[in-house]
Amino acid sequence: MQVYPRFTLQPRSLALTLGSVRQVKWEGGPHPQSSVGFSVSDSRIATVTDTGLVRGVAVGVVKLRGALQTVTQDTGALLTFAQDEVDVEVFNLTGVRIQAPLVKLSVGTEMPVYVMGSDSSQNPFALGSVESGLSFHWNLGKLGVLEIQTRHTQAGVTVSPAHSFSVLVRAWAAGRTSLRVTVQLANHTSASHQQLSDEIQILVNTLGPPPAFETFVYRLLLSRSLSCLKVNRSGARFHQGSFWEGLVTVDSQGVLRAGPDTGSALLEVIAMETCGVNQTLLISVRVSPVWFVRLFSVSSLYSVGGGGLPAFPLGWTIRVLGANSGVVSPNVDSIFKHSSLSLRDDLVQVTPDSDSHSFVVQTVSGGLTVLGVQADPTNPSLSDYTPLPVLPAISAPTHTLRPGDTLCFNTPLTGPHGQPGQWNVSSSRVLQIDSKTGAALAKHSGTVVVYYRLEAAESLSVPSQTPSSTSSPPSLSPSLSQPLCGASPPSLSSLSLLCRYLSPDIWYSCRTCLRSTARCLSWCSLLCSPWQSSLCWAPRRCSLPYRWVTLGLTLSIRTFTAPQYTMHTALRPWHRQYGVNAIHISSLSVVRSVPL
Repeated sequence: MQVYPRFTLQPRSLALTLGSVRQVKWEGGPHPQSSVGFSVSDSRIATVTDTGLVRGVAVGVVKLRGALQTVTQDTGALLTFAQDEVDVEVFNLTGVRIQAPLVKLSVGTEMPVYVMGSDSSQNPFALGSVESGLSFHWNLGKLGVLEIQTRHTQAGVTVSPAHSFSVLVRAWAAGRTSLRVTVQLANHTSASHQQLSDEIQILVNTLGPPPAFETFVYRLLLSRSLSCLKVNRSGARFHQGSFWEGLVTVDSQGVLRAGPDTGSALLEVIAMETCGVNQTLLISVRVSPVWFVRLFSVSSLYSVGGGGLPAFPLGWTIRVLGANSGVVSPNVDSIFKHSSLSLRDDLVQVTPDSDSHSFVVQTVSGGLTVLGVQADPTNPSLSDYTPLPVLPAISAPTHTLRPGDTLCFNTPLTGPHGQPGQWNVSSSRVLQIDSKTGAALAKHSGTVVVYYRLEAAESLSVPSQTPSSTSSPPSLSPSLSQPLCGASPPSLSSLSLLCRYLSPDIWYSCRTCLRSTARCLSWCSLLCSPWQSSLCWAPRRCSLPYRWVTLGLTLSIRTFTAPQYTMHTALRPWHRQYGVNAIHISSLSVVRSVPL
């Protein structure tokens, strides 16, 4: 006898606009799980596939039923032993509104902004999953105050207006401006409702000079988060005053926990030396609220000519990082541990990464899916949605191949310095390919997968100057997982990413002054403690880790009854075009990667 969790469908209610597609998932049931069958009460309003993909067809409300079914061994009859129902509402988009977590920003702040429908159920999951018929256009009332960026720009992907339901807004200068979105509806029946729009006012203030924390260490925590403090002296003990009880707590192991309240506290660390001399360090702990959350990809794509790609390549691995209020910190797991990711499993697969604030997204099929995170169901500001368009990056043959055919594969993807990747196939018996040029020869009938692989390691540079040495108090500095080496002048983007990896506090101040490298260096110097200076400003270079990435294209080669050419005859035009001796073409193994 097996006792299993209750069989349920998720989400409990679905809102779809006309033409949008979402997926229903199920939980519970016996293991190994039996097959799940889906049906709707009215197929004229919505349709559902065997994998739980629901499409809105007409305006209305239907019941979607999912049932666990099995076939009895005695009679062969279909037996249903568990079922569940959810509501599906298909609506016609009649109004839009801009969802912005803040309307007052400081210079340098970057926040996500997305489009919602007329009520809370009409979220980007419903609007962004429309395969065709919607396009989103963003405009500013006054230039120079704000900047609008499409999602995944830093990753080398240029999202089209059809998928730009969510964008990033960056504050550049003090002032007031309006942010406007216009949603165009294609093939709409009413001429007066072919486009919908909304507008909000955003005020940008100048951020004052940052405070100098030369006398004590400064730590930034989120409400209900924790941080592990490490010291470089044995025998250190932590102490907090009774005045700050309830705001933060610290145990004997150095685990600092923040409560639900916000404010500042002072923590005392005493290192007792064997010679009888004690060292004391004061740590200022600030518990700050979370104003918004943000998802952004840290996997870089490079293409021929340096232009952006229209989508992520099929077979690519994307590392998606979670941030709160624009700050990446080790405390972000407290925000995302209760979050929900809603997407289509048939297009992308998401798994948690080894750290506590990122996800690994593997693209498995072409199409558009929406990746969403919701930190607090009662607070819509603590949500973010980002589009994940996926398209094949390897050119496919225009016709079915037969033995003896020749073709040349190509792709716009390159390494960070323009270096090409290498080609490989799953079976050299079916298809033979040159690893450098992509020229291929079909040898036998069958199915084969074509791979294109890249290898690169991206480096971050820091200034080539060393600060004056100082004595080292008990260290609570963050550590870098990779060794530092090399030297070269920094760029604004590399300096920004370096500060982000060194410390959330440093990144929080550096992100407000990236237009001036010298100014950013001076600001970061204030927040770099003396024992961190050797990491911040030494003439070294930080090498980020990389992973293996493979792009795949499946080919089917069929044998025809027509007369076949000999191999020598089939390769002759290819030989003249590419200047390669056919005798030297063989099966080559490749291993290359891209930085993630």
